[in-house]
Amino acid sequence: MEKRLVSQEEKTLALHKEGLGVEELNVLAVETERLKEAQLAEDSIEAKATIPKLNLGDIDRLEAELPIRVCPLSDYTPNGGDGVVLNHDLHTNGILYTDIAFDYSAIPQDDLVLLPLFSRMLLECGTNTLSEEELHQLINTETGGIGISYKNGLKYTHDAIIAGTPDESLLHLVIRGKSTSEKVPKLFDIIHEIMSNAKLDNQKRFVEMLKETKAAKESGVINSGHSYAATRLASKFSYLGYLSENTAGLTYINNLSALLELAESDWGSVLTRLENLRTTIYNNKQVDGRADVDPKYVVNLTGSPAILESNLTKMAVGSFCAQIPTSSSSSGDRAVDTRSIRSWTPTPDEPTSATSASGTMEGYVIPSQVNYVVKGGRLLQPGDIVGAQSQSQSQSTDPEGVVRVGAFSVVSKLISTSYLWDHVRVVGGAYGSSCSFGSASGRFMFSSYRDPNILATLDAYDNTVEFLDNSLKMTALGSHPDQHQGEHTGTAGDVVGGTGLGMVIDNDIISQYVIGSIGDLDSPSSPDQKGYTSMGEYMRGETNAHKQQYRDEVITTNIDDFHSFNYKLKKMVKESNTNSNNNSNIVNAIILGSENAFSKANEKLKNENVQEMKLEQAIHVKSPQE
Repeated sequence: MEKRLVSQEEKTLALHKEGLGVEELNVLAVETERLKEAQLAEDSIEAKATIPKLNLGDIDRLEAELPIRVCPLSDYTPNGGDGVVLNHDLHTNGILYTDIAFDYSAIPQDDLVLLPLFSRMLLECGTNTLSEEELHQLINTETGGIGISYKNGLKYTHDAIIAGTPDESLLHLVIRGKSTSEKVPKLFDIIHEIMSNAKLDNQKRFVEMLKETKAAKESGVINSGHSYAATRLASKFSYLGYLSENTAGLTYINNLSALLELAESDWGSVLTRLENLRTTIYNNKQVDGRADVDPKYVVNLTGSPAILESNLTKMAVGSFCAQIPTSSSSSGDRAVDTRSIRSWTPTPDEPTSATSASGTMEGYVIPSQVNYVVKGGRLLQPGDIVGAQSQSQSQSTDPEGVVRVGAFSVVSKLISTSYLWDHVRVVGGAYGSSCSFGSASGRFMFSSYRDPNILATLDAYDNTVEFLDNSLKMTALGSHPDQHQGEHTGTAGDVVGGTGLGMVIDNDIISQYVIGSIGDLDSPSSPDQKGYTSMGEYMRGETNAHKQQYRDEVITTNIDDFHSFNYKLKKMVKESNTNSNNNSNIVNAIILGSENAFSKANEKLKNENVQEMKLEQAIHVKSPQE
């Protein structure tokens, strides 16, 4: 289908070109160049001055503190237990919001593929005493809704970048619900019924869910390829990335076919694994291998003081927690099961796929006429000192030593909305492009959305270094593009080289991106969102002082932070290109794209004596003979 459409389009364009005279072709070429110049032209100072804007004095410099009280289970049930209760005193119009998080880090690696379907089974198959319809009706009449999701994150380390190993990661299944104050006991009764008695033996419903999931995910690859590419690239660097790839990424999608076969031919083995998941997660079996997990579960409550302190709420929470098995009889010093997902170890020097790794790129063919191009790596290395410690240990002349992750987020925002917008979206024709920086992991990633290009986009990513180099030179000279038009367009190579990259990053520009970054931090949140956010901060060990430090780094971003960021980015790009030239198996680019686009890209690589990308179908479809 794609080949036929491309062929028709090429014939149409060729016929149109044949009908044009030499003069018409020259006019078209000139107009094209003028368009590119207009697309890359910097707005004048006068034009920018007409846009209403905030200044740094308009933003709050203090981080808003979310209310939280940590209560031991002994406040709710005389026997205590392995959990903890968090209270958030917020006005909720008589509603109690609850989030109950269970650690799932001891489940077997082979059962990762079951996790998304397991959570659906809990809610969509009824229980031992209630049919599917009866359970849905009960939830709808007695509560404001109940849902299940997975919350993964990293333990907080405010002064150093972490590697993201299993021991540094937090993995929780979270069941969320809400009800009016008088219905709180019913809410917790229903949650207990779901977690302990959900019918997991409905083979027909499981197979239906599996087919639905497979179809939806395969469609998602075509429409949201950038997300799948980013997930796959993250799996090369971190444990959480590995988990996401195996529960939501390309690996997950392609494992669903085997799971479907197994569910239809050997349902008994699948049912046993589903039951073991429930036992491991809800019945605290996981503490055999996770003596470091404390608490084993968290009950998060958000509501007004009257609801949180009512006897009805305390009795409901106490009764629920009393029914969760404790780990008092478990041995906390047992070795971690080698089949557990905790046994994962990173292997960056080995290709994840024997057929798809080519230098530093993996290419996946999708039935689409557009591409999704993602590239990234470690801007900061595990163990790198950041924040105030970084500043105290560095010299002012050594940009490598000064790392302020809050300021780096501002630099990342500027790159996304200026350079990438102009060169990948406007000129390159992609529907969208951005970059992101992980303040905890130190990873930096570029991505494009519905992109007609592959190699040109990868070149644009690498040229970010040149953009920053030129911009820093222009800023040091105090030059604005309107004052040095030749420098901005690239005709004066002594300042910015020959690519036309660069902008003056003055204090006014920095201030606008600081305000934008603060806007991201201060986006409006409902009371239940605030309570959920606070629970995550508690579990990570992130305090308000840590958040204030990050906010201070954002607000005080200066030109030195751009130098520091650029220094790190140069090292990352150089390492990437060195790996590519040496045919290393360290993957730092994932592309999902059309067969035609890959064919053209490989032809160009071949002409440049660069090893071609080896391709793999993003979605494996079995032939009738298999």
